[in-house]
Amino acid sequence: MQAETQVHIEAINATIDLLRTHLNFDAATARIAELETMSAGADFWNDQAVAQEAMREKNRLERQLQTIISLQNEMDDAVGLIELGEMEDDQGVVSEAEAADLCIATAVESFGRMDGFEVRAGLRACTHGAWLWPAPHYVDVP
Repeated sequence: MQAETQVHIEAINATIDLLRTHLNFDAATARIAELETMSAGADFWNDQAVAQEAMREKNRLERQLQTIISLQNEMDDAVGLIELGEMEDDQGVVSEAEAADLCIATAVESFGRMDGFEVRAGLRACTHGAWLWPAPHYVDVP
């Protein structure tokens, strides 16, 4: 892998790690589990306002975490494609994967400023109309 590409990949991965830290990924995962346990309780819906707020929090956390996971998966796929293209000496595949890396970098950098639909729209433009994720979703950033 070219040194410039490797540096770019490392920068994107470092930014994804910062997003995970900023959103406190492990604590958010634990909080989702806690909210799921609460919502399974027989008296959960006795206080509608509290229950609705808990479900909003759970949904927000799930969307945030899923966006980070999706970005990391797309990055891993692009790196794998670069490596495959290099092994097969297929510069077209390498160039396509490197272009995908640039789009992923844009999405990662935008995550803190935009909702998920706008991030996805930017990724869609970079991939000539192809969706990188299976369905639209939104991201709430605290």
